[in-house]
Amino acid sequence: EVLKMKNFLLSICIFFVVSCGCTPAKLTFEEKMKLPGCTDSLAERWYDPSIKTFEDYEQKYINKQNPKDIAIVKVRCSKVTHCFVVSVEEDPTLWERTINTVTLTDIFKIYGGDFYQVNQQIELRQNYGYVPDYWGKDSNSFFKKEYGLTKEEILARPGSKYPVDLTKDYGYSLISRFEGIVPLDEGEEYLMVLNCQRLSNDGGMKYYILKAVPYNTAKYKDVFDNKYGFRFADYDINVMNALRQEFME
Repeated sequence: EVLKMKNFLLSICIFFVVSCGCTPAKLTFEEKMKLPGCTDSLAERWYDPSIKTFEDYEQKYINKQNPKDIAIVKVRCSKVTHCFVVSVEEDPTLWERTINTVTLTDIFKIYGGDFYQVNQQIELRQNYGYVPDYWGKDSNSFFKKEYGLTKEEILARPGSKYPVDLTKDYGYSLISRFEGIVPLDEGEEYLMVLNCQRLSNDGGMKYYILKAVPYNTAKYKDVFDNKYGFRFADYDINVMNALRQEFME
């Protein structure tokens, strides 16, 4: 009996060690923010600097969209995955993207439709990601080493995704395709203006972030002060403040 107990305890220890060893390391939010990089200043986007209040934002932006697809919600982020995504267009392109898994924990306002439910889990993509230092020089060797495929083989798979491990020593840099992107972090909560679109190919739903406001404002102070690679215009700060005053205070 004593021998059986020793073997049992030993098996538990081995399982614990192996399990811990298989857990992938991750950079913290602060570590990711300190990686070099920038926002693409050539990216075109709509903004109205006259918007100061939520009523302004609602009248000048939301009501000019298809408002029945829009809702203002509270979400909790449970997973953040940085990856490369192959576009599904006729001439496929490789994009750096971030895919977030969030759960809707509260719904403040729905403009129409039945696309939003409390406890609903959805996937939200953001137009930013990370690339290795030699991205423009020898990206083929990176793909071969990391994914066992050449860049051409990867581009031949439209819609495929390839996760990026930022702990590996490739000297990653941030590329953000638009101003005003709020990078999410696991375990944090956000007020969001979401837009839902029905996919024509399979009838599924795809959700987009129109605006995101973190509840943990202290964590994002330096981010919103443009001290890292993400960039925010006065318009972005005005809209976030308007949403915060309307729904969070």
